[in-house]
Amino acid sequence: MLQTICIIAIVLGALGFFAIGIGIVGAVMSDAIQKMATMGMPANSPQAQQQIKLQKDIKAVTDKWAPVNYALFAVQFVVVGCLIVGGVKAFRLQPSGHRLLLMAFLIAIAFELMRLIPTISIQMATADIMEEFMADAMKASSGGRPLPPGAAKMTQTIMKGSVFIGIAFVVAWVLLKLGFYGYGTYYLRQPRTRGLYEPAAEIDWDDDDAADAEEQAAPEEEPAD
Repeated sequence: MLQTICIIAIVLGALGFFAIGIGIVGAVMSDAIQKMATMGMPANSPQAQQQIKLQKDIKAVTDKWAPVNYALFAVQFVVVGCLIVGGVKAFRLQPSGHRLLLMAFLIAIAFELMRLIPTISIQMATADIMEEFMADAMKASSGGRPLPPGAAKMTQTIMKGSVFIGIAFVVAWVLLKLGFYGYGTYYLRQPRTRGLYEPAAEIDWDDDDAADAEEQAAPEEEPAD
């Protein structure tokens, strides 16, 4: 079980580094992504204007949470580093690995709970933006005529359903990780697990014990005939 916990910790750490990289690339290349979304469209066309508005609205939401997300990126970098290094050292039964992995699990629990707030908030705000965008796009495709009530309701239902699925997936993934971190913390704190990382106890003889040991070790002399 200990080896399995260490391997899962290393894998989660590697996935965390990958997520950090995607987040940083997305933040740096947001303007380039906006330009790619309107590529091939006439600059003054309704479709291009809708895409520009969509990207600006989404960027406004992400910019609002940018300070929080950057702080969380820094914490995540520490967490995933500790998961990988601690997992490798703990797998090798190094005492420092036990302490590092236990610390990583505790920090990761707090980190995952804190990250839920901005993640869900951004998803809900983005869903509202996408709902408005879809309604405008369908209206434009119908030549500016108002949408039938059924079509508008269907669009709203689809967007709300996608938001629910996205949030449910995020929460389920976080709960899985919290369960692993919680069990890993419990397992690492067990006396039997801690004993694997403690050096073998050395016998510390005092003078009386040493004398008794020598007497017990000395062979008995046979009485002379």
